[in-house]
Amino acid sequence: VVGPETMTKYDFAVKIATHAGLDVNMIQAVPTKEFGQKAKRPLKGGLTLGKLASVLPDLAMRTVRDLYTHIAARPLSSSHHLHTFLSSNE
Repeated sequence: VVGPETMTKYDFAVKIATHAGLDVNMIQAVPTKEFGQKAKRPLKGGLTLGKLASVLPDLAMRTVRDLYTHIAARPLSSSHHLHTFLSSNE
């Protein structure tokens, strides 16, 4: 499931690196055309959350920052913690 934010893969990597205290200067943005992918890809893609929100109105849509903060605060002994976070309304 996705959250309420839209961002590039580069922006996502920078957010995660920032929250992890890593050097964001080590991350380089690369234009899509330089990947050499055979299939064309949209330059901007995203998912709408309207239908999901109507089916699961109590599900809290979390930002990348919320997710990382939650994970960093609790050791992940299993994937159960991530599942619990994604389905909780804390």
